[in-house]
Amino acid sequence: MAPVQGSYDYDLIVIGGGSAGLACAKEAVLNGARVACLDYVKPTPTLGTKWGVGGTCVNVGCIPKKLMHQASLLGEAVHEAAAYGWNVDDKIKPDWHKLVQSVQNHIKSVNWVTRVDLRDKKVEYINGLGSFVDSHTLLAKLKSGERTITAQTFVIAVGGRPRYPDIPGAVEYGITSDDLFSLDREPGKTLVVGAGYTYFRPEPLPDRVFRGRFMVLNDKWSMELANQNSMRFQHKARDYRERINLTLRDPICGEDYEGSEIWSWMGA
Repeated sequence: MAPVQGSYDYDLIVIGGGSAGLACAKEAVLNGARVACLDYVKPTPTLGTKWGVGGTCVNVGCIPKKLMHQASLLGEAVHEAAAYGWNVDDKIKPDWHKLVQSVQNHIKSVNWVTRVDLRDKKVEYINGLGSFVDSHTLLAKLKSGERTITAQTFVIAVGGRPRYPDIPGAVEYGITSDDLFSLDREPGKTLVVGAGYTYFRPEPLPDRVFRGRFMVLNDKWSMELANQNSMRFQHKARDYRERINLTLRDPICGEDYEGSEIWSWMGA
């Protein structure tokens, strides 16, 4: 039976510790609410990858992607430095394991800062998987057991996860972008399935930086970009298609792109 009005553990429980959930929780505290934030990441099916609070952007999105992109740019700059008068050792090569470790260390530091910020803002952080018992009661599965918590209001901000295509071998031989930034080996030649404009960058990934190259395949991408009602979106999409077409016509770039789309088929 649900508690009577006014006897809840919290005024608000936010389910999801990503950008939206964290912002909602902290803003609610500023308005006088008693708030808890429930966050849990199910391990990926192939490699069992999981991470801390902060959501996609912090752990498997914007931050690790930009760090690796910066590493790529630095590597290309090193190889081009000789043309500008720098004496560069031709034996310089990347260290994938050191890169991954540095990226993961940075992510963990952001996880820690995020938890400290929640504590300072008086938001209780609960690392557990929640399921509803009734409209005001949540059962949280924690490492130490189960905990029942109640709230007057809930906000569900769980975000999304990459989806494996329904084809034989996808889970056994493929990974998603959730696994990419913590791989224990260089990805090698990688086929990226999907080319939505959000994930697609028309810039070549320098193969001298990391031996893995990303090729994006999706023969319907232009149709998907145009299949929107917003005139602003259509203008942006048209501009983006023109940039991609120019890149495709560049003989240096060919068809190799940096990608961070939803699913990758790993090769040697």
